[in-house]
Amino acid sequence: MNDKTYSPTNLYDNAVGGVIIERLDGLKKSQSEICDITGISKSVLNDVVKGKRNLTAEMAVLLESAIGISADHLMTIQYQNELEKARSNDKVIAQITQMESWQEIEDCVSIADLKKRHVISGNIKQDVPHVFSIFGVKDVDEFRTLRESEETQTLFKRSEKLSNDEKAVFTWKHLCYSDSVKIDVDCPYSKNLLDTTRDKLKDVFYENKNTLKGIGRVLGEAGIRFMIREKFGQVPVDGMSFWRDDHPTIVVTLRLKNIDNLAFTVLHELAHIVLHLRKDEGVSFINMENEKREKVELEADQYAQDTFVSQEDWKSFMNKNAEVNPYAIHTRIAKFAEELRVNPQILFGRYMHDTGLYRLRRVFSSEIK
Repeated sequence: MNDKTYSPTNLYDNAVGGVIIERLDGLKKSQSEICDITGISKSVLNDVVKGKRNLTAEMAVLLESAIGISADHLMTIQYQNELEKARSNDKVIAQITQMESWQEIEDCVSIADLKKRHVISGNIKQDVPHVFSIFGVKDVDEFRTLRESEETQTLFKRSEKLSNDEKAVFTWKHLCYSDSVKIDVDCPYSKNLLDTTRDKLKDVFYENKNTLKGIGRVLGEAGIRFMIREKFGQVPVDGMSFWRDDHPTIVVTLRLKNIDNLAFTVLHELAHIVLHLRKDEGVSFINMENEKREKVELEADQYAQDTFVSQEDWKSFMNKNAEVNPYAIHTRIAKFAEELRVNPQILFGRYMHDTGLYRLRRVFSSEIK
């Protein structure tokens, strides 16, 4: 009875109960007899045989002595059977699917930024479908396809800074996409109104009163959404423009909280809408500090600058004041700005940019009011 080398047939099909019954049949022994020998309760052994109860290590050792099957062997059979049950359990399968999806998400999404802003909770059962909805995909395969398609775009190749924090930009951009469609715009988009929009924005920045609301109102009248969204990570993103459904959107980060940077960013993004964006192309433009300027970015820069002062007038101003001490340029800028009805800080900001004299004393208010 102590033949511990006995190896049952159909090992995994029968599991522990089947193996025990097969061995008892071979020994011409009943369950009742084995229970009398081992002291195992008849009801307990019957439950083990029927798969209603797990075999314990103590029972396995007793059965090893009684019917000659190694206790290790019996426990291995049970372990393998439990693993197979777990692998086929619908709940476990669903959880593993979620975990695999989450791993894919973690590889290219800035989880820390989403948690910081309470976009996700930390419960992947809730977070996976929520993240997929933000990115506009149904499952991990669509998410992977989206990511791969974006890796081919120049957006992710233009800047060393951007490539160093690609997750942050990828996540921020798609969160902006998702949030933009939640903004109601009463007016249809009209490209014919954009020249008027440009002039109205110039006035908004000149007056600098309830400026952010004023920007949203003026853009909304032309059917353009306006959003303020804090940047993610360390990437110096100032703004972005893109299309979603029937409306273009302008996003600003207020990374630099001053009126001249805000004015330039808004008009720069408006330029992309006027000159470059097309409704069905799925392209977006992200404006970042110190990136290598491509043609479209240079065109947008020029549009923004020309909104406040033409190239010809600015060149004339700079030539006339070339001999003026930079530390005394404020009075000249103030007069020129009043002639143009332009916020003087915007012209002063351009002066510092063009001369590289960023340490000049600030005379004009840069506050966004």
